[in-house]
Amino acid sequence: MKVIEGDLIVLGEQGKFDVIVHGCNCFCTMGAGIAKTIKQKFPEAYKEDLRTEKGDKSKLGDISWVTVNKSGVELTIVNAYTQYDYRGKGVKVDYEAIRSAFRKIRNNFSGQRIGYPAIGAGLARGDWQIISKIINEELEGEDHTYVIFRNDQRLHDMSKLKIAGSYIQYDDGYDKDNVKKEDIDMAINALDDDHDSFWVCIQSSDNKEYTLKLESNLILCYQSDVESTMKQVANLEEAKQYFEIFLDGDIHSLKLKFQA
Repeated sequence: MKVIEGDLIVLGEQGKFDVIVHGCNCFCTMGAGIAKTIKQKFPEAYKEDLRTEKGDKSKLGDISWVTVNKSGVELTIVNAYTQYDYRGKGVKVDYEAIRSAFRKIRNNFSGQRIGYPAIGAGLARGDWQIISKIINEELEGEDHTYVIFRNDQRLHDMSKLKIAGSYIQYDDGYDKDNVKKEDIDMAINALDDDHDSFWVCIQSSDNKEYTLKLESNLILCYQSDVESTMKQVANLEEAKQYFEIFLDGDIHSLKLKFQA
């Protein structure tokens, strides 16, 4: 999963994606969130939604789609039926419906550039950590991108990890729990020929681990249970910025910084 900031619909209109996906309920409303904007910008997508039976629970996990041409740019909009209704309290998203929908998206659009928002984690009140893992599993090997709406601070805050614990470890064996900023400063200042790397691991409240490692040659390595990446940074001060974001649990911003 690649992660960028921007406006999914605008990026689609600009030709950055071949396919954009959004989550729908089973009542043919498209009355709120990004679905409402898609209904306004791409009425053809709403017409496809209306072809399905209103209130049919068997739609869960299914998809409908339409391909439009706007100013010479061809774009497919996928309506993914990831929740049954929209009324009342509690979590509305159906995680298995997300899995089923994205499996069908892979079957129908493999090899294309696919973009999507935080499907099921906004108005449907789902857990983005669970949802993003499902999407990664179903779209493994595909070119797919999670687009964080640039001005949606609520979703940005929601995407942060709930940290249950952390530790720092040097390559010489030293380790310490409950990592603070000063621990990062000390580890960076200690980098030399005999101490050429250290790493910080954070554990989330759902028992997942994330690791950020710095080597003395200024190579940063990030790893989770579903992905890994590395980057050469310019200096130690820049490396500190990565660790500060990491310790804040802001994994999505960290990924954006790795891609910059």
